[in-house]
Amino acid sequence: PHCQGKVKEKTQPMKPKFDILITPPNRLVYMINHEPPLLNLGKVEWLIIDEADKLFEAGVSGFREQLATIYKACSGSHIRRGMFSATLGEDVQSWCRLN
Repeated sequence: PHCQGKVKEKTQPMKPKFDILITPPNRLVYMINHEPPLLNLGKVEWLIIDEADKLFEAGVSGFREQLATIYKACSGSHIRRGMFSATLGEDVQSWCRLN
């Protein structure tokens, strides 16, 4: 399924199973927070975050808050999380341990 279209026009929850979903965090958060949620991440097995060093570039808020929302939505008992970055500072490592 293709989710690249105008998400704001979507009014019904998505039912297909995704093997891979690539989307910016803000679009994913929008789909999670919509009433009713447009996407259920409860059965996600892998959550991969690229450019993890970008978590702290915008200061305290922004991408980290979006990522926390996404982490909470990925509520499956077998979730594995991976983060990739050329550099990974102590602040990012501390945040990862907390979340």
